[in-house]
Amino acid sequence: MSRTERARTDYFAISPDYLRTLGIPLIRGRNFLSSDSVQSSPVALVNQAFVRRYFPNEDSIGKRIRLDTSGLDRSDWSEIVGVVGDVRDSLSSGNMYPRPTSPIHRSHPP
Repeated sequence: MSRTERARTDYFAISPDYLRTLGIPLIRGRNFLSSDSVQSSPVALVNQAFVRRYFPNEDSIGKRIRLDTSGLDRSDWSEIVGVVGDVRDSLSSGNMYPRPTSPIHRSHPP
């Protein structure tokens, strides 16, 4: 699949307390751990809409997804470690979109 044919979606870098603070449930797998650092293998959480769209008949835990973390043609493959509940996006007409997240320290190293 060429770069222009690849499915794309926005992703967010979140803090360790983000899900708890907003009351977003962890549906499967695990949340980010303190050991998920810049030095460890990249991990991601995805929402249920992401699983329905990209892994409709598969277990998404353990799958690898590519998060474009820069404008350059470099990839950052992350392992899905958890699935979280969907949240309506007030910035996008209240729709639920497929959305992966990464730990904020993975995307923004010191």
